[in-house]
Amino acid sequence: MNRMAVLLYAVLLSSPAIAQEEDGMFSADMIEEESPAADTVPGSEFEVSERIEWGGDLDARLALTFDEGTEVGFDIDASLFFDARPRKEYRVYGRLGFSYPFSASVAGADGGETETGDIRVEELYTDLPRTGGWSVRFGLFNSGWGTGYFFSPADTLGGSTIDPEEPEGYRRASAALRIAFVPGTTGLSTYIVFEEPGRPEDLTFVQTVDVVLGRSELGLGATYRYEEPLITMFTLSLPAGDVDLFAEAAFVYGSNRVVLSETDDPLFSILGFETATAEDEWLIDATVGLSYFRARPAVRFAAQYLYSSGDYGTFTLSDRLLNALTSEDPAVLAALSLLDPAPGAGELTGFGRHALAASASWTDVAESGFGVSCFILADIGDASGYVSPAVEYRPSDEIGLFAEAEFRFGGDGGRYSREGTGWNLTCGAVFGAGTF
Repeated sequence: MNRMAVLLYAVLLSSPAIAQEEDGMFSADMIEEESPAADTVPGSEFEVSERIEWGGDLDARLALTFDEGTEVGFDIDASLFFDARPRKEYRVYGRLGFSYPFSASVAGADGGETETGDIRVEELYTDLPRTGGWSVRFGLFNSGWGTGYFFSPADTLGGSTIDPEEPEGYRRASAALRIAFVPGTTGLSTYIVFEEPGRPEDLTFVQTVDVVLGRSELGLGATYRYEEPLITMFTLSLPAGDVDLFAEAAFVYGSNRVVLSETDDPLFSILGFETATAEDEWLIDATVGLSYFRARPAVRFAAQYLYSSGDYGTFTLSDRLLNALTSEDPAVLAALSLLDPAPGAGELTGFGRHALAASASWTDVAESGFGVSCFILADIGDASGYVSPAVEYRPSDEIGLFAEAEFRFGGDGGRYSREGTGWNLTCGAVFGAGTF
């Protein structure tokens, strides 16, 4: 199924705040959410609950995709959470995620294989009582640090990067210990991030400082891991009326990242590239963007630009690497074995040296039940990308119909057009959605 069908649901039915929330999957009438300010404003306290709060969300849909052929897709995504606050400022929180189609196989009792569902622990942590401005969180959680919407280079704490197609979707959490201190309008947080399984040298240490300046917020941070270069981070959030401006940057000197470059060396002419490391170079990932939201009418817009100095500028070199890694030609394999440092599939990731993402939506147009949206993701360097307009009709919160098209553009060898340009159409129905 086309993944952008899920984006349509996320854009048209997402929560009023466009920024990601640490616990922001559920409506306020189900759970007393911990807002970002709860960690930065002194005196913030949790509610005391005599019972455990339960809730979750569901998205079940059937879709037909028309491309070179016709594909039927059936997806169910759900999550279930519990929130226990037995004492003032003490909290235990957990969330499970469930997905269908089934995606994993396990050995059965009869020796055969049985498919099992995609069930994952998305978050599981405890907040200890605050003492004199100090607070402690331990477990599996998303830090929520960073201001980016589609891209967040300064968020070195996340277990996975943001998917621009689903910017408010699930992101893998990190197992960590957070110790925070909030003197006045400044928040200091220390994170120790654990690997599984891990050794002491596998620990990652992150220090952040957040300063509230009126309605704006400035963030500074640093990330250190044994035998890896220090990463410094910067974030800025600047509200301007109905528009929120934001920026992030991450700086690293002496990266051990493998860099591809054009080559004249006859040893590697069959590959069309050679490798090196950026040990004596500054690498900068920076982003700037804006978001706009109005409740009546329900209109929202977000756009973000990403600059990544460690990317290759065009997708040509990555395309050559992909061809080499998947080749069975003995001469190509021999040339690959001579490269030092050796490249891997990780060098194929990224959105380009200059990337752009934007989305716009209007929900319940003129109170008709119809909603429209459009999403674009592009690599500006090679002028490739795709645009995805969509329309949805929802006679109720639980059911609806949707249609979405995707148009890919770019030249030969472009990041998003290497397999050709063209379009596809996805139509479908929602048979269960919303929170409970």
